[in-house]
Amino acid sequence: MAEEVKAVEQAGEIKIKVEPHFQGITLIKYLKKNKIGIPYALIQKLLRKKAIKVNGKRVKEEQILEPNDEIVIPAFAVGAVKIKKQVATKRDAEKLIKIIYEDKNCVAIDKPQGLATQGGNRVSISVDDLLPFMAKNGEKYFLTHRLDKDTTGVLLIAKTRQAAQLIGDSFKHKFVEKKYLALVAGKVLTQNGYIAFPLGKRGSTGGSEKVMVDEENGKKAYTEYRVLENFGPTATLLEITPKTGRKHQIRVHLAAIDHPIIGDGKYGGSKAFVEGLPKTLHLHAWKLSHSDNYFKPITAEIPKRFSLTGVTK
Repeated sequence: MAEEVKAVEQAGEIKIKVEPHFQGITLIKYLKKNKIGIPYALIQKLLRKKAIKVNGKRVKEEQILEPNDEIVIPAFAVGAVKIKKQVATKRDAEKLIKIIYEDKNCVAIDKPQGLATQGGNRVSISVDDLLPFMAKNGEKYFLTHRLDKDTTGVLLIAKTRQAAQLIGDSFKHKFVEKKYLALVAGKVLTQNGYIAFPLGKRGSTGGSEKVMVDEENGKKAYTEYRVLENFGPTATLLEITPKTGRKHQIRVHLAAIDHPIIGDGKYGGSKAFVEGLPKTLHLHAWKLSHSDNYFKPITAEIPKRFSLTGVTK
């Protein structure tokens, strides 16, 4: 019977310490027998290329394991590892959830940075896990849209299935307007701009998807921006209005015009990091409104990381 072994992610590698009762087993049998969160087909590929090490040495799949041997799996398999799920508690909800709007149909929170909207292989806890602790009187709450893990700001949650359906349709049919704040690298010269690069997806070596501009096969994507303030050649504060809702749309579009969001190394590379500013994503879901006033306009307070102390105009 397979058992779940302790896999630790460190410095872009997966490290596994062999337990004493596995003494004498071959490497391939050990990796096949135990749940380490990596598809067996990928394990076989890594073994064929001798990409898996034992005690720092490249070995064959027939390598005999001894107690306390350290198995190291390379960085490009990290994306396939499942992080052990954390059991959400009421205390987690009280600590992480800040309600900024509520009516009979919905509630809005100011999602903190680092909290995923929904669960996944590499997510220990999410907003979705915390919904039962927000609901009152036996109600069941529903997510209506998503924000990236490191994007802060307004996240709207429905109090009933009917409200979730209506709000979901409102997003789909463009009755909901979303405005973001983005602090980007460099001086944006055009005060009002429109970005219309089509976007597509590709798998990355880490096992997760990455979005890119794809003029040939990509889906249409439109983003408007307005300059709120320039900080010399260093940075610019933008108000962003996405007209479509593609994954990572704002991040990819701004990187494509050579003004990546501060802290967005995934799409902006080294240019996304500015001396004097935190090395974290500077994207904030600022305002949310409904054209038919199904809910009142909602605004999330601008987070402290947008303070431009240390940036010279």
